[in-house]
Amino acid sequence: MNNRKSKLYASLVSLALVVAVMAVGVWAATTQSINVTTTISFSATGVSGTISATLEGTAATQYYNTTNAAGGTAISFSPSSDELADWTLGGTTPLAIGSTDGVANDVVYTFTITNSSTTDAMVVALNDLTVGNNLEIVSVTQDGATVSGTTGDYAFTNIGASDDTQIVVTIGVTDDATSITSADITFGIVLSNTNS
Repeated sequence: MNNRKSKLYASLVSLALVVAVMAVGVWAATTQSINVTTTISFSATGVSGTISATLEGTAATQYYNTTNAAGGTAISFSPSSDELADWTLGGTTPLAIGSTDGVANDVVYTFTITNSSTTDAMVVALNDLTVGNNLEIVSVTQDGATVSGTTGDYAFTNIGASDDTQIVVTIGVTDDATSITSADITFGIVLSNTNS
């Protein structure tokens, strides 16, 4: 009788292992690669300050600052030099979105903007936010508060004189089981003087 019980237990353990291996195989087969490219344009008119940004959720964190690396200095702008370079990521080699337990990470852009003026507030807007297939806008926030927008345009609370703000744009994947060779995420950050 003991011999039969031990054979039964061995069979049940073997069956459980087979089911576990099959489950991992099915999970691995449904985890797809998801890749994005992104272009963010910046416009600053009649204002002075700094801007820096990070992009998280891709295989490696990306940076918009003087060195395009962790620890880089924020990029300065002033009324005499309002030109800010576009932040283009992915280009010919799209960025892979990372995943946790087979679920695609959200792509999170964090912008830190400082107003250097001691007298004028700065107007901040995000324009023409568009996302490619299988992506969705999860949220847009300013200093932790949700900002509502229409058709991809968002207006933020002005940045007071000698103050700063943090804007976070979160993009999610709508279907983790669908591969994306390259989906575009584009928008513009527009900075202007309240007296303009």
